Amino acid sequence: MKILFIMPRLGLYKKGRGFRKNLTYAPLTLTTLASLVPKEFNAEMRIIDEGVEECDYGSLNPDIVCLTGITGHITRSYEIADSFRKRGITVIIGGVHATLMPEEAKQHADSVVIGHGYKTFPQALRDRNNGGLKEYYKDDNPCFEKIPMPRRDLLKKKGYISINTTQAVFGCPCRCEFCVISATKSA
Repeated sequence: MKILFIMPRLGLYKKGRGFRKNLTYAPLTLTTLASLVPKEFNAEMRIIDEGVEECDYGSLNPDIVCLTGITGHITRSYEIADSFRKRGITVIIGGVHATLMPEEAKQHADSVVIGHGYKTFPQALRDRNNGGLKEYYKDDNPCFEKIPMPRRDLLKKKGYISINTTQAVFGCPCRCEFCVISATKSA
């Protein structure tokens, strides 16, 4: 099975030189999801971070495409998703925007992972492999204690100030009305 993970470009993190390049850190989301792919799949995986590399998606033929998206680049996420679905390739989408707007995201994907996905993402892959992919997977009670190490080996080393990013905390104790963290119930 071939799985392609994509972090869409965002204007703020465009491939750049000098100071802008020095501000680019490797994404944890996709490397963590890659570490959750069931071992029995013996999957061939690739991560594309459009913030640091360009790619001709037409030349790729994965079995599954996994996209993440915040509101700032969801249009690009949908554009990529639509192009793969036209070719009959399964698309799974998640991230903050998909969590807050799952019905909208579903218009562009075969399945939507709502929430962190630490339990549900591997299940979505198993279901897809067995021919029973569901439209939605919701991770109501994520377990943060057993998250495997991110698959940093799948990242291109060039373009980042560091690939050794870490996440120290999950959520926030505050419940600010304007904040996406409380809106996604990560607080």
